[in-house]
Amino acid sequence: MAMDYERYILETLLDKYERSALARGKGGNRRIWLHFNQRTMPRYFDDTTARYKEEINGAALALERRGLIEIRWVKFEENNLIEKVALNTGRLDEAYARLKRRPRAEQFQELARLAGHYARGAAP
Repeated sequence: MAMDYERYILETLLDKYERSALARGKGGNRRIWLHFNQRTMPRYFDDTTARYKEEINGAALALERRGLIEIRWVKFEENNLIEKVALNTGRLDEAYARLKRRPRAEQFQELARLAGHYARGAAP
């Protein structure tokens, strides 16, 4: 079963974004990064085959072409080894749409609206 690496990268970055101060309007010009290491991307470092690394590189390049992420390559390993990727916070709407996912803030607003609606007729 092939893994959808584009989805994994984008989901991970959006999860980090939603937990960040940036999502709450703080944090200035900070960026949301996903560092590629043994913990975050174990298949990328699989020494038995280059297949996973090539698939992941292809997925990251496709996301970069769409303008959703920026890739930072390991020095002297451009187009071979990814060090980390950054979420393009200027294109969040497109990232959410690509995943068919609603932003967390939008979900909370809907929940607050529903709670307010049901609280109007509730006993004190």
